[in-house]
Amino acid sequence: MLEIFSTISSNKKVFIGIPLGIVFFSNIAITQIKGLAFIGELAVIGGFCNLAAILIGLRTDIQILSDSENNAQDNLNKGISAMLTLIIISFPLIFLGYFLGVNIEYIYIGFLSTSIALNEITSSFLLRASRYHFYTFLRSLPSILILLIVLYEESPIKSWIICYAAMLIVLIFILIKEFKKADVSLNVSFKPAIIYIKNKILPTLTALLCATGSVFWLFIVSEKAGPEAAGIWSNIIRIFSLPIIFMTAIHLPLVILKVGDLDSSYQKIQAMHKFTYKFLLLSSLIVIIAFFWG
Repeated sequence: MLEIFSTISSNKKVFIGIPLGIVFFSNIAITQIKGLAFIGELAVIGGFCNLAAILIGLRTDIQILSDSENNAQDNLNKGISAMLTLIIISFPLIFLGYFLGVNIEYIYIGFLSTSIALNEITSSFLLRASRYHFYTFLRSLPSILILLIVLYEESPIKSWIICYAAMLIVLIFILIKEFKKADVSLNVSFKPAIIYIKNKILPTLTALLCATGSVFWLFIVSEKAGPEAAGIWSNIIRIFSLPIIFMTAIHLPLVILKVGDLDSSYQKIQAMHKFTYKFLLLSSLIVIIAFFWG
């Protein structure tokens, strides 16, 4: 029985780990093909888009994983309804930016952050439903697309826009099929969406604060030393923090899935505490290694 459980757990880690390997390979390939300046610009764009995606996504991806599978469809519905509400509310600001002369490409990039948020939410829904093959495909697709696009496109900004515009189309198609399959219609009600948004303000702001430091540091490096320096910095950080990336990208989703299957709040807290201890230990080890040998 233990051997069977170990095999299943191992298979989960393989499927969850494949997208991480593809992301890593894609970044190396783009660096080799286009150079450090190109990957540096992509890193800055990606950093700010990820911040916007956290804001738009309202941590619905975590809500789906940390709740039971029975509530997954309902959480998906609520999360997407809240996202659409935020987009509708932000339209006046988008038009204002356009009339004030903001570069249209920046507006496109900001809007397409919804694609990243949707990908996170949909991927979590698939993972919660134990559809690992589909999860792996969807998480890997952006890295594969951007690698193919840069072979023919010279602009990092245009490459990003084309990639995530294509992803948005794919995600909308998948979500329409998922809602039809579940025989559920997407109800966008303003009042429930606002209540959902209010309840998610604190975890969303916490996630933003945690992610902001590295993004703005990368931006400062890019502004002060140029995109090539940003490319070097992003690759160094990616390689040096690989153990942490591995832990948060592969081990953490499994921990959150386990939390969703537990009934007791005490058990949920204990499970997250165990991960936190491991994370802090690994982070401390990396800091010590960097201090003495970095």
